[in-house]
Amino acid sequence: MGTTEVFNSFKDEEGKFKQELSGDIKGLMGLYEASQLNIEGEDMLHEAGGYSYRLLKSYVTCLGYPQDRAVVEHTLKYPHHKSLPKFMAKDFIIRNLQRANEWMKELQELAMIDFEMVQSQHQQEILRISE
Repeated sequence: MGTTEVFNSFKDEEGKFKQELSGDIKGLMGLYEASQLNIEGEDMLHEAGGYSYRLLKSYVTCLGYPQDRAVVEHTLKYPHHKSLPKFMAKDFIIRNLQRANEWMKELQELAMIDFEMVQSQHQQEILRISE
């Protein structure tokens, strides 16, 4: 099954995206993320991206929980397939894990150590290259 067939399953008889999709924020975020894999000539992915972006952008203003707003805004600003997850990790940890339970604090420390080790490794590689 090709890309077109997969995305056509989300459309109604008139060729528009099904109305029930508009209420599924997680689904829309997944659709938006998938659309980021768009290459030239794949009009269906381009259309899916525009559709999901518009709906998600409108939901940002009316989501009740600040955490939900932040997740949607982050997805729109930094789609996974167009960002570098290792470099986004520190921001994610700081924004989302500081209010967590004790075991989450340990996880945060572990993630920060991992981030610092990778950062150090990259700095060493840059030094070697510049020599």
